[in-house]
Amino acid sequence: MQLTSIISCVGLLCLCTSAVALPQSPPAESTDLQRAIREIEALRSRLDAMESRHQTDIEAMQRRHDAELTALRNESGDRWLSQERAAEIREVVREVMVDAVSRADLTSGGARTQLESGNFAFRSSDGNFLLNIGGQIQARYAYNYQGPENQAPTQQGETSLYGFGLRRVQLIFRGHVLDPSWTYRIQMNFSQNNPTYQGPNTIQQTVNGAVLDMAFIRKDLGDGFGVTVGQWRSQYNYEELVSSRHQQFVERSMISQYFTTKFIQGIQLEYGDDSWRAWLNTNDGGGNRNLGIAGVNQIVEWAFAGRAQYKFIGEWDDLQHYYAPRGTPLGVMVGAAFNWQRGQSSAQNAFNGDFIGNSPGVNASWTADAAFRFDGFSMSGAILGNKYYSRPGGEAPLNSIGAVVQGGYFVTKDVELTARWEYLNVSGGTSSDYANPSASNAQHFSIYTAGLNWYVGGEWVKVNMDAGLTVGGINFSNGIYNQSVNSGDFRADTTSGATGQFVARLQLVLMF
Repeated sequence: MQLTSIISCVGLLCLCTSAVALPQSPPAESTDLQRAIREIEALRSRLDAMESRHQTDIEAMQRRHDAELTALRNESGDRWLSQERAAEIREVVREVMVDAVSRADLTSGGARTQLESGNFAFRSSDGNFLLNIGGQIQARYAYNYQGPENQAPTQQGETSLYGFGLRRVQLIFRGHVLDPSWTYRIQMNFSQNNPTYQGPNTIQQTVNGAVLDMAFIRKDLGDGFGVTVGQWRSQYNYEELVSSRHQQFVERSMISQYFTTKFIQGIQLEYGDDSWRAWLNTNDGGGNRNLGIAGVNQIVEWAFAGRAQYKFIGEWDDLQHYYAPRGTPLGVMVGAAFNWQRGQSSAQNAFNGDFIGNSPGVNASWTADAAFRFDGFSMSGAILGNKYYSRPGGEAPLNSIGAVVQGGYFVTKDVELTARWEYLNVSGGTSSDYANPSASNAQHFSIYTAGLNWYVGGEWVKVNMDAGLTVGGINFSNGIYNQSVNSGDFRADTTSGATGQFVARLQLVLMF
C-alpha cells in the first residue's frame, strides 16, 4: 500500500507541475498531460502486476504450508502404526514361543529336552525327573604276533593275526526319578565275537549280542551316605574303577584282566565327602553278572567286597581320568580294596581252572594303589594280589601277585605320550598244564607298552595308539574272575618258554 501512495503522490506532483506550467506553455498542454496519464497508467499496471505476483506468492506459501502440515501429520500417523505393528509382532512371537515349549512337553509335567554335560537329556520342568542318554564307540585295528616258540608243537597256528573290530559299542541311560536322591544307570554293551582257546582243539565262541553291563538303583541317604542295589562295576581295582571312556591306553592292562572282579550283583553301602570315599557290599561273586536267583547250582556261598580311598589334594573328577590335560590342578590320591568269596563246594561245581573265583575254595583278593595328576603329567601305580586257599583235597594255596605302573605327558595341548609296565607272578600249588592255559598255571611275565594319544575333540573324539611287548609267557586265557586276554588283543601262550609276544593297536573313540 505504501507503493500505491508513493505513485499517487508522484502523479499528483506531475499534475500540479503540469497545471502550473500550462499558463506558461499553452501549446504543450495536451502533450504533457497525455504523457503524464501514460506514466500513471504504466505505474498502475506495474502495481497491479506486483500485487498479482504477491498474491500468487502468498497462495504458494499457503499451499506449501498445508502440504508440510499434511506430511507431518501423515508421518506421525505412520510412526504410531509402526509401533503398534511392532507390539503386535512381539506378542505373536511370544505366543509362538509358548506354543513351541508346550509342544515340546512329553508329559503333563512338562519334560524338556536339553544338552547336559554333552549328553542328550530329558528333564521335567520341576527337575524331579531326568533321563540322560549317552554312550561310546571304540573302533579298533590290532596286530598280534605270537612266535612259534610260544605255541605248543601240537597246537601250531598263525603267528600273525590282524584285523578290525568294535571293542565297545555302548548305550548308557542314567538319571533320577521322584527327586535327585533316587538315581539309576543302565549300560548296554554290544559285544563282539571273541573266540577263546579252551583246550586242545576246543574253541569257545562268544556270540555277538547285546549284553547288560550295569543296571542299578542308588538312594542318597544324606550326609554323604548312600545305598546301591542291582548290578554295577565293582569298586575293586583302580584300573577298573576308571571308566573305559577315560583310559590312557587302547585297553586296560593284562594285570587288570587277571585280577579284576569286573561286574557284580548285590547291595552296597557307600560314603563320600571331599576327602574320603568308601564302599562295602555283599554280592554274588566277582565276574558274575546277569544271574538269576534260582538255578541248577549256586555259584558262590558268599562274597564280600569293599574299597576306601583318600584324596590328599585336588578334585575327584580329575582323579577319575587316567590322563591329565594341561591346566589340570595338582591331585593326589591313595586307595585300597578287597574281594573275599567262597565258591560253592558241591559235586556240580568242580574246579574250573578258567574261573578260579567260582571254584570250590576261598579267594581273597586285595589291592593298593596311588594316583598323581598335575598340569599335563599323570602317573598311577597299583599292586594286586590273590590267595586261593581252602581248596578241596587239601591242595596247597595258589598265590598270585601283580603290579602295574603307567603314566603320560602332554607334549602339546592335544597330544599325549604314554608308557606302562606290568608284571605278574603266580606260584604255590599251581598247575603246569601249559597246553591248557589257566589262571592256575605257574607263570611270570612282564609287558612293556608305549603309546600316543591324540585328543582330536577333547575327550569326545580321540585317537589312541600303542604297542606292547611281553617278556615271558601269558599262560592264562581267562583271569581269576573270568576276564579274557583276547579283550586286550593278546593271546594265551601254550608253552612254558614263551616270550616276545607283540601287540600293536590303533583305535578311534567317539563318545556322546
